[in-house]
Amino acid sequence: MELLERDSLRIVHVEDDNDFAHLSEIFLKRAGFKQPIIRCNDGARALKYFSTIEPEHAPHIILLDLHMPHMNGLEVLHWLRHHYSERDVAVYLLTSSEDPGDIRRAAAGGVTKYLFKTPLFDELVQNLDHLIAISNNQTLKDPKARCMNQSRPLSNPPEIIRTKRLSISFSVSSQSNAWTPRTARQSVSA
Repeated sequence: MELLERDSLRIVHVEDDNDFAHLSEIFLKRAGFKQPIIRCNDGARALKYFSTIEPEHAPHIILLDLHMPHMNGLEVLHWLRHHYSERDVAVYLLTSSEDPGDIRRAAAGGVTKYLFKTPLFDELVQNLDHLIAISNNQTLKDPKARCMNQSRPLSNPPEIIRTKRLSISFSVSSQSNAWTPRTARQSVSA
């Protein structure tokens, strides 16, 4: 049995969202996972891939989306657990579903981990676009204001960035003209 390290871990990602898959691969590569990440963009293609690989080339971990066309993640999980033991292959279900029924079915099906996708990237881009709009609006109102580092109010009240689990309120300091965290609190609203 081989000892595993980040640079030797074989990963298969079963995901129909190209953007999420691409960002995940970039993140994993930067974190030191050096092996090529095999990507299957739906459950049916994943089963075809898994049924053709030699056991010595089987993945150590499968990152599996729950909601996909043609075959959902729970169906793929069922197939995987009939062909691979939990000891041989870890299956991480990556999903935005917080449905207790999905969580129970995944646990009963032998999932290793049930992880929530967060809309972080979408929210970040939306918030950055909002910041750009505020800055551009200020620039159009005041032609002398050419960059965000000049002294000017950006918005009142302070912007609140909402994620599924944390809300952080930001304000602009009149001395430094920088966005600084003002408060952080747990949030139950999305």
